[in-house]
Amino acid sequence: MEIRKARIRQLAIDFVLCLIVGLPYLAVWLLVDPFKRGFFCNDDSIKYPYREDTVSMGACAGGGIAVALISFACVEFGVRYGAISDSFRSILWQSSKIAVTFFVGAGLTLINIEVGKLTIGRPRPHFIYVCQPDFTKIDCSAGYIDDFTCQNTHNFSEKTLHEARKSFPSGHSGFSSYTAVFLSVYFFYRLRFGFSFLLSITLQLFVIVSAFYIMLSRISDYKHHWSDVLVGGAIGCFVAVWTIVCLGRHLSLRRVRHHTQGYDESCTQMEVEQVMASLPRDSAHDGPLSVKGAVSDCIP
Repeated sequence: MEIRKARIRQLAIDFVLCLIVGLPYLAVWLLVDPFKRGFFCNDDSIKYPYREDTVSMGACAGGGIAVALISFACVEFGVRYGAISDSFRSILWQSSKIAVTFFVGAGLTLINIEVGKLTIGRPRPHFIYVCQPDFTKIDCSAGYIDDFTCQNTHNFSEKTLHEARKSFPSGHSGFSSYTAVFLSVYFFYRLRFGFSFLLSITLQLFVIVSAFYIMLSRISDYKHHWSDVLVGGAIGCFVAVWTIVCLGRHLSLRRVRHHTQGYDESCTQMEVEQVMASLPRDSAHDGPLSVKGAVSDCIP
């Protein structure tokens, strides 16, 4: 009972900290205006037409979170099903710890990207189309133009005008690459089912290709320059690696066995039998002398 209360308390604290990580992103996104960077009249890279998103941010984030949560639940159930002293609560506990770790990294990714967007204020490829500055009042011979007003002749919303200055780096690329790297490493270490050795590789390819498609769509939709996508993807990958290295204990990437009370609860029945078979045997009982103190990583 005490262990259960301690787990619930730890999970609650981690959940609150996860929300705290997300609050700065929400505050920055809602309250801070991007740096108003100017442009050059001969810069053709910001004169593309406006197109709707192939994959919206809501679909990107919602889909990524849904895939991650379903993956954590299914993999942990499959890996831990049948383990000694295991139960639905322990499976839920392990899945929740991994999910909190994932959300912390995702929040850090989005915060770093949003800070970059607001600090740099780089115009998107469709900036001129959305802004529609009055070129009759602009002296293009002056070179860099920073004194202009958007006419907004196409009647875009204030949010669209605001977002037109937030090209660098790409948020879609950052979140999708973070999710792809995190899940790929998770599948590599945790997805170990005997019926198919290609299952882990197939799922890794799925998340990587999906992320790559989302990143490329940002260029074809004229929402980002290629460098925005490249840097956004690099930020996502870096934060994913940092999260796994610093918080990887929740992913059970390195499972140290104590066995002070017997078998470790995350070992499956087959793995326990392998440990028992490797122990010295008592000739009188023709069985293992003791399983206490046995050490096994339970990884084939």
